[in-house]
Amino acid sequence: MGLFIKGWAPDSFWAGIKSSPAKFNNLTWENFIVSNLIPVTIGNVIGGSLMVAAVYWFVYLRKKQAAQVSNGRNGRRDRMGDGDGE
Repeated sequence: MGLFIKGWAPDSFWAGIKSSPAKFNNLTWENFIVSNLIPVTIGNVIGGSLMVAAVYWFVYLRKKQAAQVSNGRNGRRDRMGDGDGE
């Protein structure tokens, strides 16, 4: 949004805010893409995939593991010695 304002705002806009486009020299498309868009996109892809995977593990797989342990299906024999959990 700022790039569009910098490039196409009328002089009355700049007079109204008591500034000039020259003060925003580092606001360029190159800086936007290289310093903002690419790092944010990479972070969202990595962070989002890890967080979604962690939530899925916590909600679905953890319940199955807890149920197997509570039913005696974790590789150890139960009290009767047959290992079927009943």
